[in-house]
Amino acid sequence: MKGMVALFCCGLLTVTVSCGLNEVRDRRATLETLLATNAPSRAVESVIGKLNLYKPGSAEWNDLRSHYAAHPTPWFQQLVRKIDKSAAFGWTSTMTMQTWVFLDDQNRLIDFDVTAQ
Repeated sequence: MKGMVALFCCGLLTVTVSCGLNEVRDRRATLETLLATNAPSRAVESVIGKLNLYKPGSAEWNDLRSHYAAHPTPWFQQLVRKIDKSAAFGWTSTMTMQTWVFLDDQNRLIDFDVTAQ
């Protein structure tokens, strides 16, 4: 009986992880398409949902940038470089992934990042 429970749990975990990875893959593919056209933020939001946008000089921009910069990992350092190159950035999250979008001074998509969580 314990073996059946363990097998069920392993199967459930595999399905759960696979769903999350598919969600990340699909989100990346969607954003790649939008990036190729430098889509405006409203087009991005129509596909991935409402974004909280942060602009340089705002308290939120400064706080988030400082928070990310405090992490010494290469991924966070790359995130900070993208923030520094953008005129605005937005962030959204689901149960299985986090998405960052980076916009130019005309609120058009210039970069993004998607990670599983």
